[in-house]
Amino acid sequence: MVRTGYFIQTDYKYCDKIIKYKMVITDSSMTKMGQVRFRKFGTFGKSYTEANALGQLKREACTINADVINIIKEKRVRLFSNAYRCTAEFYKLNKLDTLKSDERFDMINVDNRVGVDERKNSRNIKIMTAISLISLVSSAALAN
Repeated sequence: MVRTGYFIQTDYKYCDKIIKYKMVITDSSMTKMGQVRFRKFGTFGKSYTEANALGQLKREACTINADVINIIKEKRVRLFSNAYRCTAEFYKLNKLDTLKSDERFDMINVDNRVGVDERKNSRNIKIMTAISLISLVSSAALAN
């Protein structure tokens, strides 16, 4: 995790925050408090999910008293990376607003995406295992 514009010096708090995806800020209704980038790579067979990242983002936002989390970039599970990665900005609302989280961050929608990622991760592990076995057999055949 790489933090920009803030640091955490106390224990984490937890509260619910507004989560947006690629929100464009065009006025002075919010002030940027900082940014964080999750680059965590899961170990072979164990993934870092979107749900894990959202939980961490909420704890970070609560600790620095941000009102809004704006995810500006994300990467999902791929063949050679079994971890969800994202970059997010934290904002403080300057005036009372009726801003709500995007529907894509309702827990049922997050859980559905995590399920898809886990199935991809499982398939990717099988592919990598098959490639390793083929490579091992090929090496053994060439050695003889």
